Amino acid sequence: AATQVLVGVMTQPTLITFQMLLSGVLLYGTQNLSQLSRLWLQEKSVACFSYFFNKAKWQREAFAHAHLEMLKIHYGKRMKRPGRFIIDDTLLEHSKFVKAIAYVAKFYDHNIEAFIMAISIVVLYIKIDGQVKFPYGFRFYEKSPKEMALLNGKGVSRQERKKRKRQAVHQEMMTKYHLALELIDEARANGYECSVVLFDSWYCVEPFLKELRSRKLMYVGEIKSNRHVLLPYQDKRQGRGKKKRSHELSLSEYFNQQIHRVLRFGFEKDPLTGKPEKTVWLVKQKVVRLKIHKDIPDLKQLVVCSYDEARKQNKFFITNALHWEAKRVINEYAHRWTIEEFFKDVKGLADVEGACVQGEDAVERSLLLAFWVDSILHLQATSSDTLETSNAATVTVQSVVRDAQKENARRFVEALTQSEPQQAKTLVEKWLQLGFIPTRERRE
Repeated sequence: AATQVLVGVMTQPTLITFQMLLSGVLLYGTQNLSQLSRLWLQEKSVACFSYFFNKAKWQREAFAHAHLEMLKIHYGKRMKRPGRFIIDDTLLEHSKFVKAIAYVAKFYDHNIEAFIMAISIVVLYIKIDGQVKFPYGFRFYEKSPKEMALLNGKGVSRQERKKRKRQAVHQEMMTKYHLALELIDEARANGYECSVVLFDSWYCVEPFLKELRSRKLMYVGEIKSNRHVLLPYQDKRQGRGKKKRSHELSLSEYFNQQIHRVLRFGFEKDPLTGKPEKTVWLVKQKVVRLKIHKDIPDLKQLVVCSYDEARKQNKFFITNALHWEAKRVINEYAHRWTIEEFFKDVKGLADVEGACVQGEDAVERSLLLAFWVDSILHLQATSSDTLETSNAATVTVQSVVRDAQKENARRFVEALTQSEPQQAKTLVEKWLQLGFIPTRERRE
């Protein structure tokens, strides 16, 4: 029913293929995009799935619009409520020998601290509340010829090569925020008036923050601990000899040395279970001037320092909402984890990284399919039927997929028993041996 909005966007055969792809990813136990694409490679023929990704005539804009229309039908007016713009980017890693796939280039992976061959995408995710959340759109970050020359230079020293890598990393960071602003402007033009923008430390640069302020948007982001605070220098001299100067301290030094008021957040003592009081975070907050805003004398930011006692590490958060309390800042930033879950489903459940697609249209369509998978799973997770039948306190995407697989298997066995009662047992046993159903569900 969710795909009825695509009638007219694509032909009927193409729509049926799309529905088969969604069913394969959502219900077919062990399948994902990479395994589905390998099916036609193993047969050495061009299957309908290959045609769907590479040659079928349907436009990305119309398909993306239909995706939003589908969400409007199910969520209604809640889609237009103020919420949060969540901005982040990720790398879809490919083999170092891959050269034919569109948008694949050499990118720096900060997790492994090395350069890899990958597709870099910037994604805008919208979260209105705990139920209404969906991916809005994406942009590809493409390396310019100048950046590629910096990375692929031959006959240069090791020191020069490291310098070029640092330049490329800086240029990459400064370019991606332009793509993020394009997505935000497009979403606001379509009527999504979210009031808060969430991002990680790689987007916490002054040009990006300046553009958000000019758009009258509040933001909450993580900021690196080596950023500096500007403090006034007290000159005891009087008269003309007195100079207005300032000195700097890193955020970690400033909060350790000069901020002593600590707020404790955690769990209170539970008299019913006997669990003692537990402190999870030690929090400090202060409105300060930062060096990154040195050219704007009157601009101040609220910085929150959160110390995690379990991991023994500090995290710093920045916001232009100076009237907010520290607890609200941390709770607001916690909503950013939604986009990390989305990336996990894109790479795990749909396995877009392993899909054997090459052209630009095919790469875009594989990502759009992942958008539909995420949206349909959240629709199912928030539906009343799922909430009533689930025994879990919190419905997750994984539980929705597991329940759908069990229901699909039950209906298959029932239909098989009614049509061929004598051969049903043998066929079901052979079917289970193929591994289409997870081991723990086979007995049921």
